[in-house]
Amino acid sequence: MNAGKRVILGILFMTSFFSLLLVVNLLVSEYSDNQRLDLVELEGLESVEIINTLASHRASRTSIYIYIIPLVGFSGLIAGALVYYLLDEKKQRVVDLARASTKSLLKLLEPGERKIVEKLVSEGGKVSQSEITYLKGFTKVKAHRLVKKLAERGVVSKEVLGKKRLIKLDKSIFEFLKE
Repeated sequence: MNAGKRVILGILFMTSFFSLLLVVNLLVSEYSDNQRLDLVELEGLESVEIINTLASHRASRTSIYIYIIPLVGFSGLIAGALVYYLLDEKKQRVVDLARASTKSLLKLLEPGERKIVEKLVSEGGKVSQSEITYLKGFTKVKAHRLVKKLAERGVVSKEVLGKKRLIKLDKSIFEFLKE
């Protein structure tokens, strides 16, 4: 993961964590023993007054849901940032391994086949077969045979455009080799 993503992820994580602490602190202070109704105050009151006192005390307290919703939201943000961080690291390792594997596989190609693939990569993944014949050490026959071998293995595909043949590099191979 690049440094920019790590900084943004760190800021998101820390902000969510401190917001979570703030919400928990507010929740605890709201529902602490200091704000409970003192039962000694209710002893001398009549039943109607007790009901009115209980109702006014209940109305003055904030609903717990006001604190639970942000608590769940910030917890979700922290969990999401953590999952993103873990999955992005794993994805990057897979991409690096695939690039290394693709480049290693290129070494297994014959020198002529490798030249054709390199030409295709340098030309954006598409080139006419006549351009391949102009590569150093190539003839029309050699170019045709090598392209045919690469097409049989699925590395390239041929597309007929009138009298010309357009040779296309497989998209997945091109994506890994273009960088």
